[in-house]
Amino acid sequence: MLFSQIIDRAWSKLARLTTDILDNIYNEPPVRIGQDKEKRMAFIETTPPAEADGDVRELYERQQAHYGYVPNYAKVFCHRPEIMKLWSDLLSGIRRPLGKRRFELVTVAASHALRSTYCSLAHGKALTEFFSADEIQALVSGAETGPLSPAELAMVNLARKVARDASSVTAGDVGALK
Repeated sequence: MLFSQIIDRAWSKLARLTTDILDNIYNEPPVRIGQDKEKRMAFIETTPPAEADGDVRELYERQQAHYGYVPNYAKVFCHRPEIMKLWSDLLSGIRRPLGKRRFELVTVAASHALRSTYCSLAHGKALTEFFSADEIQALVSGAETGPLSPAELAMVNLARKVARDASSVTAGDVGALK
């Protein structure tokens, strides 16, 4: 058997397994959008902030203090608040060497490429610290002009490419970051 056939079989098994897992955690069947796309909606029961206690209450209080509200993504961690800490540590480790501006730039680019409205809006809002609304709109529209440095533009382009099709990233794409 050729290596490419082994890889194809492995990806096929992974796709079936992923579908099985999704079918078990989502309460609703996929919703058809257009002719060839499906969208799954998660319906996860969360603990309302007024009913939270212990570690969940502490988690919610930190989010409330930081954002002025408890974001939906944070509420999902009510079942495993210790995982939120690990996730936050991972994000901090990624964000620290990039700085806030670059972290938000690549996150907006990737979330927009993935068509994640929630993340695009949240991280787009964070970019208002650095850019005007028109500049942010131009960025998500793919404009390659404006207030980005060549390094930032390379980062944004790589983030989009990774989000759309990571297997299409080339050494040249990574070299553009240097």
